[in-house]
Amino acid sequence: MKVFKSVAAVLLSAAMIISLTACHKKGETVMTVGETTIDSGLYLAFQYSAYSEFISDVSASSEESVPSGASYSYFNDKTHPDDGLSLNDWVNNRTKELVKEYGAVKELCRQNNITLTVAEQDTADQYAEAYWENQGVKMYYEDYGVSYSTYKETIAYNFLTSKLFSFYYEKADDAVAGSGSKAVSDEEIAGAINNYAVLADHIDNKLSATYDEDGNSIAVSDEERDAAKAKLQGYADRINKGTSFDTIKAEFAAESGSTDTDTSSTVPSSDTATSIYTATAKAYTKNDSDTTNYNLFNGFKDTEGFEYGKAMVVEGDTDDFKMVIIYDLSKDPYYLETYRSAVIRDLKTDEFEDFLKTEAENIGVTENSSLIKFYSPSKIDFDKARQNAAS
Repeated sequence: MKVFKSVAAVLLSAAMIISLTACHKKGETVMTVGETTIDSGLYLAFQYSAYSEFISDVSASSEESVPSGASYSYFNDKTHPDDGLSLNDWVNNRTKELVKEYGAVKELCRQNNITLTVAEQDTADQYAEAYWENQGVKMYYEDYGVSYSTYKETIAYNFLTSKLFSFYYEKADDAVAGSGSKAVSDEEIAGAINNYAVLADHIDNKLSATYDEDGNSIAVSDEERDAAKAKLQGYADRINKGTSFDTIKAEFAAESGSTDTDTSSTVPSSDTATSIYTATAKAYTKNDSDTTNYNLFNGFKDTEGFEYGKAMVVEGDTDDFKMVIIYDLSKDPYYLETYRSAVIRDLKTDEFEDFLKTEAENIGVTENSSLIKFYSPSKIDFDKARQNAAS
């Protein structure tokens, strides 16, 4: 999703280095969208965002392994997987799209009297200040006429876009005219929440090879696997007959000799090493920084005989057996409220972007073609930008 870039991504895009051979005037207007003017600093920030999208899309679709730290020249030989455009052409087009979306957001906010509160603006400014001063952004921007105020605007824009989204898709506020015109119903959220997040109790029993006195590896045997699965199945059967997960968890902790049942421990065994992990009501979502657990537990729903609230035994990775109970979040008022806004974004962000594109097409746009040519992607030292951003 392109509209809601994380703050971190926006901040990273600010570390762009410009290697233009000619001078330019500070604050030149590159494009005008409705009543909104886009100066050179904003245009270049959007251009780097477009470049980052190209790299991400090409890398994700590539059948070959993309070299670590691949250079601009590597990607310059690639075409975008969606439309076959070259890097420069795709970035140029996408930059204009992002600029138009920016203008559409500004226009819609003007029409609906949406602004950042003092507290919201302060938070945006704090993000900007921290990265400008502490992450080296200042040294890269100032030399090329991109001011601190312009940089702050890129951060505030993300906050404003988020607020505009909420204006349309969250529940209507009687005190705010026009709000909630695209509001997502409680029923729609309940129908989608189990796709956004997985809530599970689970006990993990991972078997691993042991070693003999000479240091030779002894592989896990079928008998050990059967025993591990049988033990967990016994727990599952008891839970399905009414024993609480907490009771089973306590028994398991006592057997493992661990007093902290929410952390990993190793159970002594003369035959095999067994890693034990238990977790009570752990929620995994699409927005987790690492979606491995979300994908894993969501995939367990495809297990034959799966039912919400029913304990079952599954195998994750090789020799990693789990007793799992996955709960129906649509029946849980706490999670329906906790994940409400996140589920709405998961459901409606693509629709919102399409809406902004349509609005942008209906707003008058003027372009300074000579400046757009001057700020061609081919003149940006993206390699240096990425090196500096990573340092």
